[in-house]
Amino acid sequence: MRFAIALLATTACGRIFGLEEPTLRDQVDDGDVDDGGLDDVGLDDGSGADASLTIKSFRRGVDGYMSSTDTYLDAPNPSATRSGAIDIRVRDAEFYGLVMFDGVFSTTAIPVGAQIQLARLQVTNLDSTCAGRLVEVAVAWNDTTVFNTFGPATGVQITDLGAVVVAALPSVAGDVVLDVTSSLQAWSIDPAANHGWMFEPAAGTTSECKIRSGEVGQLSERPQLEVIYVD
Repeated sequence: MRFAIALLATTACGRIFGLEEPTLRDQVDDGDVDDGGLDDVGLDDGSGADASLTIKSFRRGVDGYMSSTDTYLDAPNPSATRSGAIDIRVRDAEFYGLVMFDGVFSTTAIPVGAQIQLARLQVTNLDSTCAGRLVEVAVAWNDTTVFNTFGPATGVQITDLGAVVVAALPSVAGDVVLDVTSSLQAWSIDPAANHGWMFEPAAGTTSECKIRSGEVGQLSERPQLEVIYVD
């Protein structure tokens, strides 16, 4: 069973920018991970007893989940709300994308304090010109937040973001996967620290990329968070 779990982690982390990346659920359903006929698989946690490895996914409009939030901050139009946009725009000094999954840690979702083994953010990227990074957001925001109201001071300040770079933005178009395990591990301990992520554009770049938001009609193109954990 250790081999099966190691294979899953290698597949998920080793192809961060692979196109049409299979979901963790697909891997279970296709038999790549032995689920024993259930949604859980056994995991040796070193205690001498089998722990239970659980897979959960969160995507707006799927299985009743409606608690994801996304928008982008529009610096040229600093009072404009972009909550209804179907694309999250990212470009240096102009557009800063935001995405967040609320309600991930609860009695009906992932238990607070769960041991996060792997977490992946899947997004649909429309451009191959993305340059920048995915970073945690350190301030509260919602889908009506605009450039002028983001954080305690107008605009995006360094103190509005976490210190750790979670991942590089994808440089290929299509369905891409970003490893966000470190974020979910921290938020499992302190769920109140979950303010989602920013698609922060690289300084000095003029190219723009667009990432599908939770408002797009095609469910499969909406951002999805997949997590595997031990209770």
